[in-house]
Amino acid sequence: MIELPFHEVAMQPTFYAALRLCMNNARPRLTDSQWSDHLGTTQGTFNYIVNHDRNVAKGRKHCPPEWINAVQQVARNYAITQWLDAEARGQLNHQRPELELSIEEKAAAFDKLMQSA
Repeated sequence: MIELPFHEVAMQPTFYAALRLCMNNARPRLTDSQWSDHLGTTQGTFNYIVNHDRNVAKGRKHCPPEWINAVQQVARNYAITQWLDAEARGQLNHQRPELELSIEEKAAAFDKLMQSA
């Protein structure tokens, strides 16, 4: 089991984004069908839950708590636990207003990036 780089975890805006980060960094990689089989659900339910924060019509299907350890064990990383810990400590990027750039700062950074390309 490994921890993922903190900056990658801190960039995730939601629990479900952290869940996807954990799954996307699984070694070996699994298909959605393999994940759903492992978690004991249908592929449709699996996709609905994993993408819960992206669904326009949010329903009542939430990530079962037992998925946290199951996913982390299969993925061999602690991304979900790392995210939950960072959220509790207020260390996620979206929780730290000093990391927010103004529109002018974003434009300047983009211009600098384009000049170096």
